[in-house]
Amino acid sequence: MDGFHLDNEDLKKQDLLARKGAPETFDVAGFIAIIQLIRGGKETEFPTFDRANDCVVPNGGAVLATDETILVEGNYLLLDHPNWVELAGLWDFSIFLDTPIHTLRCRLVDRWLCYGLDKTMAILRAKENDLPNARLVQQSKTPADLIF
Repeated sequence: MDGFHLDNEDLKKQDLLARKGAPETFDVAGFIAIIQLIRGGKETEFPTFDRANDCVVPNGGAVLATDETILVEGNYLLLDHPNWVELAGLWDFSIFLDTPIHTLRCRLVDRWLCYGLDKTMAILRAKENDLPNARLVQQSKTPADLIF
């Protein structure tokens, strides 16, 4: 799903760069279109995300017509919000990882530390962006077939 991040320049124009990773910072229509192509058995390329350079890589991945199992990962795949909710009917099977917020907080801070933020900035990034996104998903999701 990360390949559908909106471009940083577009996020800056919309004053959303600080919220990158929130639902409104993704091309959900483009994501849905790719999932529909895949469900239709179409061989298709899809964008991936280069985290080191903080940018989308167009056509960074591909699904082949011979692929039998496709695993799709992302925070908002079960989000019960306009546009995102359209995805719920596209999954053959869904899994929700129900991770406690305190565990997420630790993991997110560690993640941002690994990407070079100092401890204060890593904590701030997790607190002001990532954890609100996680809470949104926990509070507003369509039912999953399996919850871990």
